[in-house]
Amino acid sequence: AEIGFADGREFAGLGPDAYILLNSERGFEELGLGEFVKDFREERLLTVPATALAREHLGRPMPNSVMLGGFAPLCGLVSVESVAMALAERFPGKVGEANGTAARAAHEYVRREMTKPAHA
Repeated sequence: AEIGFADGREFAGLGPDAYILLNSERGFEELGLGEFVKDFREERLLTVPATALAREHLGRPMPNSVMLGGFAPLCGLVSVESVAMALAERFPGKVGEANGTAARAAHEYVRREMTKPAHA
């Protein structure tokens, strides 16, 4: 189950230029955060179904690598290949490969979402 957000206190200290990537299959409005994020830059706000992608690629609900892969295109500061290489180094073998695949899947998901009108 997803954690609900009552009033955006979880984001205290973030300014309107912040990047926010949430693990959710729902959008900011559906999560009750529409009013809170109204002054943020829309192109820096995105949700990604990280737990679902983790289950698909890792077989477990461990979304950390997925979130790293999703953040890469959102911020544009690191490549997904750098993320995948770091994961492979940290988790050698099949575990690292699976985490890299999960990160790449999130990367592609976020890139697709970013091309939609709200983010273009």
